[in-house]
Amino acid sequence: MDFEEKNLEPEGEPIEAEDKSLLLKVGKAVVALVLAITLIYFSGLREYLFFDRTSPDIEVAEVESVFEEEVMEVPINVLVIREPISGSQRNFEEVRALIENTSNLLNQADLELFKTDILEKEFEREEVLRVLNGNFLFLEELNDEKINLILVKTLGGLNGVAYPNRNTIIIPDYTAGRDYRTFAHEVGHILGLGHVNDPRYIMSQGERGILFSKEEIIKMRKIADEKF
Repeated sequence: MDFEEKNLEPEGEPIEAEDKSLLLKVGKAVVALVLAITLIYFSGLREYLFFDRTSPDIEVAEVESVFEEEVMEVPINVLVIREPISGSQRNFEEVRALIENTSNLLNQADLELFKTDILEKEFEREEVLRVLNGNFLFLEELNDEKINLILVKTLGGLNGVAYPNRNTIIIPDYTAGRDYRTFAHEVGHILGLGHVNDPRYIMSQGERGILFSKEEIIKMRKIADEKF
């Protein structure tokens, strides 16, 4: 009887090749994930996923004056930047709510934001980028004798930014916490305060603290008196 010769080698790809193929697939998946995260971060989608707009009708926690001193007015100058991509989408009601709610938090230091007009201006894309990079020299609307509040759409993942040497603050429409808490935090920087570690306080880098310490209040009032 004749026997047919059989191939005794295993069928399919070698095990080593399969391992390399799996590693290659995992590597590609990791690269794709990193690229996706990078695109989300730099495209501004991060703000839409993790940040939110504060409703003008939100109920704000009441804070009482700590020392019951005479109320000191802090003048502010508001510039709303309008531009299709990076310009603020806030209406005047939302701007007024931001100022009033922030003033409520500053009440514990017997400070009150005193606004004049709310200005809005159409910007070119290049002009917005200059502002976001801290270049304010071309802005005739700014007043060094007041706190300048500039409103934009997003800050690339930042809640807000303060430039104490120019008395200027930029606040985006989208913030991780309440926008008025962010504004109060940046006002603190303008009035000489630094960051603290206690999450109960406004000057912490968290999102929920709403208090100023007694030492901070004394310093804020002193600098506000000197500046304004």
